[in-house]
Amino acid sequence: WKPGCIMIMLVAQLLVPIIVTSPLAFAEPTGIGDGYGTPYLITIVQLISAVIYGAYVISGFILTTMAMQKLRRLLNTASRSKENQKIRAAREEVLLMIYSAVLFLSHSLKCIQQILFAIAEDDSDLYLTMLALYPYINDCAVFSSPVLMLIISGKLRRLISSYFRKKNWNSGWIAFLLAAQLLIPILVASPLAFSQPTGIGNGYGPPHLIKIVQISSAVIYGGYVISGFILTLLAMRKLRGLITITHVSSLEQKKVKAAREEVMLTIYSAALFLSHSLKCIQQILFVLFTQDNRLLRELTNEASKKLAGTFFDELFQYPYINDFAVFSSPVLMLIMSGKLRRLIITYF
Repeated sequence: WKPGCIMIMLVAQLLVPIIVTSPLAFAEPTGIGDGYGTPYLITIVQLISAVIYGAYVISGFILTTMAMQKLRRLLNTASRSKENQKIRAAREEVLLMIYSAVLFLSHSLKCIQQILFAIAEDDSDLYLTMLALYPYINDCAVFSSPVLMLIISGKLRRLISSYFRKKNWNSGWIAFLLAAQLLIPILVASPLAFSQPTGIGNGYGPPHLIKIVQISSAVIYGGYVISGFILTLLAMRKLRGLITITHVSSLEQKKVKAAREEVMLTIYSAALFLSHSLKCIQQILFVLFTQDNRLLRELTNEASKKLAGTFFDELFQYPYINDFAVFSSPVLMLIMSGKLRRLIITYF
């Protein structure tokens, strides 16, 4: 890990997307991309993005092919060797190669889809086909990494199973949390499972199914905000006692250190709850705004007029709330965790 290589990767990962979208930096956000500045700016961003996607596919194909050739030579060398260590290392390389190749394939499909979006005309057969396939290709790109990692990594499977064996982690609670995190979204979206996908939500089955999903989602978002608020208040009450412990010099250093860590974790959790609550409230407002109800329409129109041009009007713009919810966790972790900072520094 040379510092120069790390800097190139950081630039490619972080600065290139910023440069690509910079023409839209000062355009009025709408949350869905339409109206993000003048049409020529959108065209510039689309074309630059298409070029970058194409470069990824071409360079990735070349590198994957080269890696496959080296892997064949490695397997030939390992097959002639009688050392268990070399054989084990070769097997690990095979698994990593399969992992990398499948990930490249899934992300290449995503890139090709985005290129076709950029060059195809709206409402053309090609555009509508890509739109219909959007959820499947997107899910393939998103879930291929964790699913493959779970399949090929014995260490990861052992790590996950160890959480169920720990005394401080009750297996019933873990099962309940997994069900809440994974099954509830599936159940909420299940009415739309066999409807024709469009990639943007419109036309996803008959209107009454869309309404069921919207209301169910709003109830879950509201439940999260209310329950999270109560739990955060309870945690804050305990936080006062923990802060007191950190200032008592007569206590053991181990206890003081543990109390400080709890204080940091409580602040971290509270800040995350705030960012995700704003996101939940925004989603609930989206549901309310789309309901065909005269009273709701009048209330939302009146609220929109009063908030127009104010700080809250800007605050609840989709991109800002979404970015706040997405980036609050890694940014806070980087600020509050000395271990993480030291780990990052070691790469240099």
